[in-house]
Amino acid sequence: MSCGNFIDLPQHDSRFNPIAKEFRKDMELFGASGAVAPEDVVISFGDPNKDRKLVGLIPVFGDVTNAAGVCLKLENENEIAKLLGPIFVGEKYAKRFIVIDDDFADRPDELEQIVYHELGHCVLDKEHENDGIMDDNNDLSDMYWYRYFLVRHLMKKTAIGNPNIFYLSPEQVDPSLYTHVYSSEYEFLSVPYRYVLYKDNFSEDYYIID
Repeated sequence: MSCGNFIDLPQHDSRFNPIAKEFRKDMELFGASGAVAPEDVVISFGDPNKDRKLVGLIPVFGDVTNAAGVCLKLENENEIAKLLGPIFVGEKYAKRFIVIDDDFADRPDELEQIVYHELGHCVLDKEHENDGIMDDNNDLSDMYWYRYFLVRHLMKKTAIGNPNIFYLSPEQVDPSLYTHVYSSEYEFLSVPYRYVLYKDNFSEDYYIID
């Protein structure tokens, strides 16, 4: 427990720092502002569906079931907890927490979008939507092809569209033919994440570097 016997709150897992920093980088690129800084959110693996109660009695967060991850905003939930929370929890009361299901630790193709989804809730105060990263039913592997368009939609509410995206080798990159649009390169849980996008100067086609 992170605060005695009063409530079981997650401890931050520093392995999530690189993706929090990447989220901030995307916020700055697309001019998004957040309720809190991504680096200030406590993120960890665990059971997102766990029932958390203040002093073992008072439900602190709303019901969560069958979730791959959850954003816990302690300051926004149960009215009694609002009153007693600061007394028992102290400075942690104003924190926001993300818990990601342990099962996704070995599924990097899906993990990135799950974390971005929960950061959307915790940092940007986003609700669920019918498409994009905030869509609960979105294909979790879509970030591989559509990262730029999904992240731009999350940050700016710009339409995702249905872009044509193909592979391009580094040797084929010619500034007279292609314009660089976006890059994301970082390492998370010992897995390198790399997405480099170019646009064809003479068509609406896009290319990711293979």
